Amino acid sequence: MTQTLVQPDAGGGKPGAQYKSAIDAAVAALARNGQAFAPHEQVTPVMTVLVDAGYVLTATGITEVAAASSPTISVAGLAGTEVRIDRVVIDLISGALSVVVGTEADPGPASPPDIPAGKAPCCQVALVSGQSAITNSDITDERAILNYGSINLAGGQWPSFYAYLSGGQNDIIGEDQILFNTTLFDTNNNYDGATNFRFQPTVPGKYLLTVKLSWFNSSVVAGDQLSLTIRNNVGGITGRLDSEVISANWPTQQALTVIVDADGSSNWYRITAINQQRDTGDIVGGIYPSFFCGSRVA
Repeated sequence: MTQTLVQPDAGGGKPGAQYKSAIDAAVAALARNGQAFAPHEQVTPVMTVLVDAGYVLTATGITEVAAASSPTISVAGLAGTEVRIDRVVIDLISGALSVVVGTEADPGPASPPDIPAGKAPCCQVALVSGQSAITNSDITDERAILNYGSINLAGGQWPSFYAYLSGGQNDIIGEDQILFNTTLFDTNNNYDGATNFRFQPTVPGKYLLTVKLSWFNSSVVAGDQLSLTIRNNVGGITGRLDSEVISANWPTQQALTVIVDADGSSNWYRITAINQQRDTGDIVGGIYPSFFCGSRVA
């Protein structure tokens, strides 16, 4: 149930009961956003911060997050007149709390640590040597409500990656998987360039995937039939491009782009290639000759 927000007016001539009701209604109307992830001291102050319930916007809806205590904050590294500022931050996807430890200063003032990617600020905590409890006077509220969720493009809700061959991949025999083993960037750690060499997004949505292969001209001849395939874990083939080599005087290049609808959990995508005519071929390595990249677009 919601309340209609009417600005309480102490000088408006309202009877006492009406004025109190207007205050209650105004507080109720503001409570959801105003109290979301509000940081404060524990009932009995200790070296943790109590953070009220909140919510994060996900790709498919809203996740309600229960009230929780921050991890314990330690001042064991402080001595004498040293001071420090730590930050309690909120994960933009799960709403989980974590602590970013600052750097000691002597004398103060100390500077707060940077906010990690994928996190939103909750509060700063001022610390001194020998401190045994965190009270409200030590806490500086710095919540940024509009950043809680996929509205923040850097919060992991919009994964993107670019992977390439660090060196050539030779002797393509049969339908071989192309082992893109180096990433230029991978914003959500969804590309596996070490074991499975595939993209497996953890956020549901529609993704634009692009792959490019360059074949060494010495490894193909005119008339060869080259196939480039984006394979998946469901139907096998997401996209395929068949090309005929016209001349072996120049490297033969293939490029394929598709849009896929990923479930954010089990769906993955990898690249294979084959020379249908001679069952052999070599792929050129490097950032630009042969790469696999993608990004969530919806």
